[in-house]
Amino acid sequence: NSNKKMDESCPSPSSLDEYVSLANATQEELLRMENSTLWNDIPYANDISVQELPDESFNIMKIRGVLDCSPKRMFNILRKSGRDERQKWEKELLDMQIIEVINESIEVLYLALKSPSLFVSNRDFLTFRCNRELFPNTYISFGKSIHHKSVPEKSGNVRALGASIFILRPRPGNPQECDCTRIAMVNPKGYIPVPVLSFFKGRAMAIFTHLQEYIQNISKNPPFDLDQDIPSILCCQPISVFQTLEQTTSLEGKNSISTKTSRRPSDVVTFQDHPNSSMESAINDKSMKDLRNELKQLRESLGDLHKTCRDLSGQLQILSERSAINPRAHVKTPIDSPTHSRSFISWGALAFYGLYPILLIIIFKIFRLRSQRQLFDKS
Repeated sequence: NSNKKMDESCPSPSSLDEYVSLANATQEELLRMENSTLWNDIPYANDISVQELPDESFNIMKIRGVLDCSPKRMFNILRKSGRDERQKWEKELLDMQIIEVINESIEVLYLALKSPSLFVSNRDFLTFRCNRELFPNTYISFGKSIHHKSVPEKSGNVRALGASIFILRPRPGNPQECDCTRIAMVNPKGYIPVPVLSFFKGRAMAIFTHLQEYIQNISKNPPFDLDQDIPSILCCQPISVFQTLEQTTSLEGKNSISTKTSRRPSDVVTFQDHPNSSMESAINDKSMKDLRNELKQLRESLGDLHKTCRDLSGQLQILSERSAINPRAHVKTPIDSPTHSRSFISWGALAFYGLYPILLIIIFKIFRLRSQRQLFDKS
């Protein structure tokens, strides 16, 4: 069931629009995943933070450390390193090929990784990779597994699935150092013994050490221009800041990558529209007014519902007190007869319980609005 679910979540984009849409959705969900409260710390080195996210299908890790180069240099290393250069800091890499160039920022990659055990097959990945400048001096390089008709599975290798992202930010107080965060989520597929899986995780943790050594080695004789200006086409593409409630729940609970997004042209926020502002101000300008109006309407509906329920409760209490004082009084009076009282109580209870689901829906929407505002604040 797990592998079937993974295969269904592996898309097969074929057009530029499909690749761009997939990149936007993957970017949003990976950035949201970074701020999840479900990460568990893993002891490692003092200068490197390692965390793991529990999940049934994926092995998900977040590794964070400081590199002795600017975010711009590290971004150029990620996007310009070919197979030979990347093998110097990603030791388990066997092969790397660019299968197709979609546009200036998106390309399709084939990666093959060496297994640490003779009894476990090598793994390979077919992913798209997207390089973008998220904010000035802040960059991301990310990707996700896809299907591509020109690259079928190879004999002797197991086609693994997953998604990953590098987030490169300037270190506070020292913009010439890079605060680097890498999130990697992988389903290796097939059977892998626990010791071998632990070895794979250890290699993922060691990538920062290898990157640091590589940066020091190429500082005097770089294989390419590390300070090359970033093309303007790599600036972050317009993406919707709205996500469906199902996406947010899936991300924080199951951390699964989905390509379904809720997009409306009027809700699209571009960083070009807010060149001097952060994500938070852009979101507030476009959405907080609508959220406040919706919250106001919900509060008014909740007030009306509360008043109706209070009136019903008062009438039921009066009838209960009257019945307790003289249960046989006025038996012949149709309005005060026990039969009518029981009927009235039954109809009142039915009305109350009929309104109860509506109350729950309104409360649910209020909590949804609050969760959206918290997500916006975190952004």
